[in-house]
Amino acid sequence: MAAIQNLRRKLHQRLLQQKLRLHRFPRKSMEFDKAHQIGILFDGTDLNNRDVVLRFAKELRSAGKAVKLLGYLNNRTESESFPFKVFNKRNIDWLMRPTGDSVADFLDHTFDILLNLSMEENPALEYIAALSKAHYRVGAFSKSTHCYELMIDLPASQQLPDLIKQIEFFLQKMQSTNEAASV
Repeated sequence: MAAIQNLRRKLHQRLLQQKLRLHRFPRKSMEFDKAHQIGILFDGTDLNNRDVVLRFAKELRSAGKAVKLLGYLNNRTESESFPFKVFNKRNIDWLMRPTGDSVADFLDHTFDILLNLSMEENPALEYIAALSKAHYRVGAFSKSTHCYELMIDLPASQQLPDLIKQIEFFLQKMQSTNEAASV
């Protein structure tokens, strides 16, 4: 069974790399205060994490930012009514690629900043982050370096609120006022 899982993961990575060669979107650093469109990917399976993400999204909206959420639910049941778009195992093909209307809609949207608030590696969420039309992508540390411009490495004892605090801290410190040096 592990051999099949490894084969799936290798094929997933190969197909993603091929798609990334064709998918060119300009990436640039983005000051958090100047960002208007924020996309948030997260694993909504755990109710506590879901509540943390929804509170964070509410804070961002109250700061005047447009926030679009896409949550992954680790089940195969039909989604209930959530205050955000969802996809689940039913929407992931054999090669671990997410499909469906909510995923396509999220990928079509251009964000100033994309935040992947999943604490653990999730090939489906990383696939979406890699192909996103976001100018700046942020997530927890991952071996998939092609997914993010900024990765936050936290100790295993840290929780989702700690990741969010670190992301906010580093995005607040970013400044893109300097111009490129002439060559």
